[in-house]
Amino acid sequence: MRRLSKPLAFARTVKQLGIDNRDSLRLAYMLVSETVRRQNFIDKFINNVIRPATIDEYIAIQQWDGKLPYFLGAETVPFIQIPTNSTGSP
Repeated sequence: MRRLSKPLAFARTVKQLGIDNRDSLRLAYMLVSETVRRQNFIDKFINNVIRPATIDEYIAIQQWDGKLPYFLGAETVPFIQIPTNSTGSP
């Protein structure tokens, strides 16, 4: 895949599809431009909301081995036991 400018990519696509209607081309170009503009806005918004420290937290979660830490040295993990079958009482 080659990185082309938006106008060049649009011109090549029009040529490949053989579209001649100028009104359709104008509308299509406006739609493509608006879509790319809004996508860039969404990307910028996401990048501003998710700061690098938060991204590090996501990476840490992805590398988590599934083991929970022991709390306060009591060597027990604070869980509530929930029965898995309908015959047991909570």
